[in-house]
Amino acid sequence: MRAENSLGKQADARSPPIATKMVAHRCLYAWQTTIIRYFEKRRTRRDLLDLTAEQLNDIGVSPEEARAEASKSWFWE
Repeated sequence: MRAENSLGKQADARSPPIATKMVAHRCLYAWQTTIIRYFEKRRTRRDLLDLTAEQLNDIGVSPEEARAEASKSWFWE
């Protein structure tokens, strides 16, 4: 069964509407962005542990602050 969409083109009646596809695309994009941010935070927090005391001092962070930041949960912060 075929029906015409708002652009006058024929569409398969079984295919989801354009709005549904857009929502699905936005959800997928949001999920990908969340995953990317998680890995970026995880990497940068772990990188703090590799810095020397002098390097941490250069960026205004104490070794204790670096350890506290590296131990933070990604979910809540």
